Amino acid sequence: MMDKKIHRRTGLAAIAGVVATTGCDRVHRSARAAQVPSPASAPVCAAGLSGAGIRVDVVIDRTTVFDARARADIARVLLEAAEQHGGHWSVALTGGRDAALIRKITAVQLADAGEREKLRWRDSPAARARAGRCQRDQQEALASALRAGLGDTDTGLDGYSPLCEAMHSLLAGRNATRRTVVVLASDGVENVPGRSFYASRGRGLQLPAVDRLVGELQRQAILPDASNVAVVHVGLGWNDIDRAAVRPTGELAALERLWKALWAAAGASSVTVGRPLPVSGLPL
Repeated sequence: MMDKKIHRRTGLAAIAGVVATTGCDRVHRSARAAQVPSPASAPVCAAGLSGAGIRVDVVIDRTTVFDARARADIARVLLEAAEQHGGHWSVALTGGRDAALIRKITAVQLADAGEREKLRWRDSPAARARAGRCQRDQQEALASALRAGLGDTDTGLDGYSPLCEAMHSLLAGRNATRRTVVVLASDGVENVPGRSFYASRGRGLQLPAVDRLVGELQRQAILPDASNVAVVHVGLGWNDIDRAAVRPTGELAALERLWKALWAAAGASSVTVGRPLPVSGLPL
């Protein structure tokens, strides 16, 4: 089994073909005790910021190595959206040598523009000051988590990218009536035992047929339930092999078609793709 790091160095793919196995899923599930360092938890806010409305979950693939400019662009787009729309935001990591599915590193509640306007008219100047400090603290906690998460890459010799199962884990048990946006910051290349998007030889991709992939995820009970979820792919097709910024046009288009079809099968309300740089705005 070779991972993305070996793939970059030698041009060899991680796995030949796509073979559905139930045993590999058990192996993968047994390796979830993440040891990922995380920033300090977001401060508890007692100033009345509800974070009502939208839920935004940002998931960062640790095996995707964004350069400094891309990391800054991704953080900027997300922080601008958080400032404008507020809501409940979380930042989580997936992938790497620990094979962690989802490790959340922060969660914050932010007031939207309407709620901030209401805060201006609170009776007590002290209450207004507390609310303002709380909003700033929550924004800084989100910014810190994004910087830490985007910079925490892991391309170790036994690392995996369990993107499909991570999305299933993230969305399981949520309130399906609450409008949710999932932002996946990743090159979009799934790579776990028995299921890899890498070609068996060379540096290209070998993507599975959508029906086959969906059927495999259903058999393993890890097809995400994305009903009432808007999905945003940031960095899809990002390619740090030979310092190329993005995968060839044909591979990029095929990767986008695969993920859009997969999300459609999962019931997502929309899919937005930044290829590879962030989209200019989020569907909030």
